[in-house]
Amino acid sequence: AKYPDDSFSSMQRRAQEKRYPFPYLFDETQEVARQYGATRTPEIFLFDERRVLRYHGAPDDNYEDPAAVRQPYLRNA
Repeated sequence: AKYPDDSFSSMQRRAQEKRYPFPYLFDETQEVARQYGATRTPEIFLFDERRVLRYHGAPDDNYEDPAAVRQPYLRNA
């Protein structure tokens, strides 16, 4: 399924607003997401400098409300 918030222009705006200091993948057909086994949005794949996958999952336990986060999964990875 395609979602309006997943459009390339929406992604670009969000990345600029959040000042993401990392590459942001646009997967129009979601083929890469399927190959990696992505099951949610957002879903994080953190690789080290040798391209070894070090973390895969949600960024935290409450994407909707940053003030309500109790488990910062990515930060703890």
